Amino acid sequence: MRVKPFKQEKKEARHYDDDQVIQMLSLLEAESVQYKAMIYVEIYGGLRIGELVALEWEDLNVANLTLTINKALQHIPGENTFQKAPKTYSGFREISIPESLVKLLLEYQKIQKEERLKCGALWKNTNKIFCSWDGDYLYPYSPARWFKAFINKNNLPPLSFHQLRHTCASLMIAGNVDLLTVSRHLGHAQPSTTTNIYGHLIRKAEREAADKIEGMLVKGSKG
Repeated sequence: MRVKPFKQEKKEARHYDDDQVIQMLSLLEAESVQYKAMIYVEIYGGLRIGELVALEWEDLNVANLTLTINKALQHIPGENTFQKAPKTYSGFREISIPESLVKLLLEYQKIQKEERLKCGALWKNTNKIFCSWDGDYLYPYSPARWFKAFINKNNLPPLSFHQLRHTCASLMIAGNVDLLTVSRHLGHAQPSTTTNIYGHLIRKAEREAADKIEGMLVKGSKG
């Protein structure tokens, strides 16, 4: 008789709550504009790390306040970093970002142009938003290393760079953004993927919504 393997329960995706995010963002004010902009893009966009470092300036639509995600960078040890299509077809997407983030990215673009002038002929025209000192591709895991050092330096609760993506999702769910929108924003192949990863957060939001509706109805019946 075959014995079915024990099915382990999925662990909750670690993330920051809104108070922790606010604390982290306040500490970012002391950091370089490049990394400050990078973290803000993650908090609002929830991009995969390869998608983040593949962003180009033409992907930023200033008028419409959007970012287009249509590529990703990948690095294989012993080989060069190369560009590829997103993980899934649904990875091709356009996401809305706030005006404050657009202004921050434009501020960073000015600084990048100054760096370009300093580099002169050494500058590589990759047109990447987040690039190395000479304009070349940014090693996809450089942001993760920087973020780990930032977290440790400021004695913040443990959080990986990838978990900023989870944080973005948690903030959207807590803000009662519908599941389909959250799924599209993150580039998931189907909403069920979002449900599987963030089911505990969805249930919490539903409970809070039910309690809120109950409070409204009780208050109305007494009036």
